Amino acid sequence: MSLLLRSALGHYQEHQAATWSCPPVEACWTYTVQGEGEQLVPADGRMDLLLRAHLGSDGTLSGSSLRIVGPTDRAARSPVRPGDFLAGVRFRLGWGAICLGLEAGSLRNRWVPDAPARQRLGPRTAELLAATRVEDAVIALQRLAVQLAEGIVLQAWQRQALERIESLHVAFGTYRADGSRSGRRHALALAGMPLVTLGRLLRFQHAMRLLERRPEQALADLACIVGYADQAHLCREFRRFGGFTPRRLQAVPPTWQH
Repeated sequence: MSLLLRSALGHYQEHQAATWSCPPVEACWTYTVQGEGEQLVPADGRMDLLLRAHLGSDGTLSGSSLRIVGPTDRAARSPVRPGDFLAGVRFRLGWGAICLGLEAGSLRNRWVPDAPARQRLGPRTAELLAATRVEDAVIALQRLAVQLAEGIVLQAWQRQALERIESLHVAFGTYRADGSRSGRRHALALAGMPLVTLGRLLRFQHAMRLLERRPEQALADLACIVGYADQAHLCREFRRFGGFTPRRLQAVPPTWQH
């Protein structure tokens, strides 16, 4: 789960570094809260390693804590207030479970709180938790992600499960429930949700991207393009995964491009 929407409440940013590369990670991001209220968080199916802290008026971070956030398959709202600061690495679909050594299915719509997260990650978190500047926290988070990904040798079942998940992504969520029972179970262990559900989520994200590029698009036509039964089906999926209807998209425009 990531805070993936622009809003009047805060500023979301993805950070790039020419010297940083970690294929299992989709993005390193920060979210700085400037207002008080509830931040809408659409489902995104990814796992995140998250740093939470307070950002003072002098730019200093304090009170840092960790969370390991599981994949989400429904929209949620998170209370925020000025000075809240979040930084995270968002793992690619299926990779969070591998890098963090967790079964994603046990964390669907849940998270591992600070103490257990520190215990699982061990002394590698020291640099991140000691960071007192946003720039240092971002660098430490990137380094930690690289350390988590180093030396991973995929088992055959993991490689096959990742291929099934990637095929969903490439096909914009189209999924037929074929394959062996064990193959579906392995994909569930990495994806954190049944592939049918993940396919629906990816189709919703594809529809959001298309609608963001063409906000004047007729919803009935969009439903046909992305494979929904009709406009009502499209709206139900937007409410389930996004927490809003398609015509509310411009009130909560997405910043991500999965």
